Amino acid sequence: MSYSAELTLTTEHGQVMISQVYLYDSATGQGTVLGYINPKTSTGRFAGATGTLFFNETKTVGTSVPFTYLYDISGQVCLAGD
Repeated sequence: MSYSAELTLTTEHGQVMISQVYLYDSATGQGTVLGYINPKTSTGRFAGATGTLFFNETKTVGTSVPFTYLYDISGQVCLAGD
């Protein structure tokens, strides 16, 4: 299945606002997420930042909602002015 969602990562330097597209195989419990940083809604040091993050799911914990997902995260964040 596929679906989209918004994610907010909060740090001591501001918030990174990420628009995500999820691809998930419920039969195997594995999936991946492609996230685009929103430069207009990110705050603090991340205001104006761009980039793409890849969330590769390594494990789903639990058998009922809410689930816990474990991810390996990679990608690039380009801060405004860098």
